[in-house]
Amino acid sequence: MSQVIELYDKVVYYKGRLWTIYALTGNHDGVFAYQGLKPYGSFRYDSNRSDRNISYFSMKEVLPLIIEDEDKIAECARAEKFAQAKKLNKKMAVEFLANLTGHAKSKINSDIEENHNSFTILLGRVRYDLWKNDGRLQLQHNLHGRTIGTAFDFVTWKHDSMYDDARKQQQDNEDRKEAIENYKHRYNCSCDLK
Repeated sequence: MSQVIELYDKVVYYKGRLWTIYALTGNHDGVFAYQGLKPYGSFRYDSNRSDRNISYFSMKEVLPLIIEDEDKIAECARAEKFAQAKKLNKKMAVEFLANLTGHAKSKINSDIEENHNSFTILLGRVRYDLWKNDGRLQLQHNLHGRTIGTAFDFVTWKHDSMYDDARKQQQDNEDRKEAIENYKHRYNCSCDLK
């Protein structure tokens, strides 16, 4: 049991990202970790009120990846920053789209089009547009005239739901403000003037 308790707040370097363990599964066969390092000593992760990405790792997978040496953690943080700063290139776009769609890399490589800092490909009836923005891979796919977009972590290629949720909330707030302004303009309302 003491070995299990010692896993809390341990740092894991997995697929180019640093993660901090904050919880174990009930039967201790896996752990939950948030992306990034513990910001200060008394920090306690709260899954109900957090803006951090989380992930599950099996115990077998995570134990060999735990790092405790401060120099090694700093080295991993530098490697993470370096990977994050890279530009999206054709090779990475091909690998990402092959991983996402299941198509062969040779098929994607032959059909992909580079457009400034973005890439476009038509696979069947679905058009994919991929670019890097805000340190994330932004993907839009268009099917039957309807475009759906989502964000992925630039390093791990995992879906970044926290970013998508924040972006949706921001858009909803902007839509509300615009509706209020339209109402004020339409009915000559000066309700917020003193």
